[in-house]
Amino acid sequence: MKKSNLDKTITLAAFTIALITIVMVIMNYMDSKPILDSEVFTVEGGFGYQIQAEDKIIIKQEYIPAIQGAVPFNTKNDAWLVSNLVINKLLNKENPVVTLNDLENLNIKVLNRQ
Repeated sequence: MKKSNLDKTITLAAFTIALITIVMVIMNYMDSKPILDSEVFTVEGGFGYQIQAEDKIIIKQEYIPAIQGAVPFNTKNDAWLVSNLVINKLLNKENPVVTLNDLENLNIKVLNRQ
């Protein structure tokens, strides 16, 4: 009889732990922030990027920000680097504006296109 009661107690404890774990995972998923993702795309003369939150485009940047004129990024990697910078700023609740200093720190090359 003692073994039977011990088995029931262990089963009940395992079930309770599993149920608590499932509830915690569901609550964490529901409370999580929207996941931000970026995609680089081709534009005339170069590349741009867009940032999505839950499959909704929240930023579409066809040109290099912080410089005068409509100049696209020279490489996919340049667009990707800046999009990741913007995502990091958004996740850290910072202003997502890209500055000339940001571009310089990322070694983004801007060709003079006219």
